Amino acid sequence: MPTAAVLDGVGMNGTKGRRWAVVGCLVALAACATGPAATAWQDRSELQAAAEAGDAVAQFRLGLAHDDGAGGPVDAFSARQWYGRAAAQGHPAAMTNLGLLCYDGRGGELDRLAARSWFERAAAAGFAKASCNLGVMQFYGQGGPRDVDAACRNLEVAALQGDARAQSVLGSIHYEGAGRPQDRAAAARWYGLAAAQGVASAQHRLGVLCLRGDGVAVDEAAGVRWLLAAAQQGHPGAAHDLALCYARGSGVTKDLAVARHWLQQAAAQGMAAAVAKLAALDQQAALAMPVR
Repeated sequence: MPTAAVLDGVGMNGTKGRRWAVVGCLVALAACATGPAATAWQDRSELQAAAEAGDAVAQFRLGLAHDDGAGGPVDAFSARQWYGRAAAQGHPAAMTNLGLLCYDGRGGELDRLAARSWFERAAAAGFAKASCNLGVMQFYGQGGPRDVDAACRNLEVAALQGDARAQSVLGSIHYEGAGRPQDRAAAARWYGLAAAQGVASAQHRLGVLCLRGDGVAVDEAAGVRWLLAAAQQGHPGAAHDLALCYARGSGVTKDLAVARHWLQQAAAQGMAAAVAKLAALDQQAALAMPVR
């Protein structure tokens, strides 16, 4: 199965990492709320009045404020209540975030069946993040039976709407041949779309495929560029592989000092292979020292 599959939520600013779960990290993306309530999201009193009057957008934004701790303390129980009221009015982002709370048991009971149901409802409304989440749950058989065909359909729906995480997960499914025949060319296409949107794991995999000529034509220079993009985001595997490129002169001019730098970056994150190679590089340098 593909590793580090990710469920996505809807957040205020598109940058805040939310929390970890069994299948990976839940990432807050750009909020889709519009209207006056969206511009005053930090003022909970204003949101409260609009939410209690039945405004679904205000209910969603108030749930989000409680969920993320904007304008006051984090209160997952209240977040779940307000998401629920907005979801009952058909707000797809609220359905998605309510599904996330049900998924990991924040603010109430852990209920994967309910999570999958909320993702199904939001996906039926055309919400890409929900389609991605539903596909991940279907792939792993969470909250219901495992259904790889349905998972891939939902992931493709999200991916074709430009959802980078769905594109990356599809790349991994095709790369590893998980529930599907292995297809490195398809993997490269999906990774390419996700990599262009800055997904570090996709950049790493695409870089390796370019270096090997696996599913794409050999292009060492492009491989190095993708590895560098991922390494600069702190991806340890990309830093390790980029170091090897510099150590061997693959796609770049050989430079052991630069190789050492990227091995150090990977080793600092606890990557055992990088620690071993860094030690070997140090020993090689010691052996090359002149006898005094």
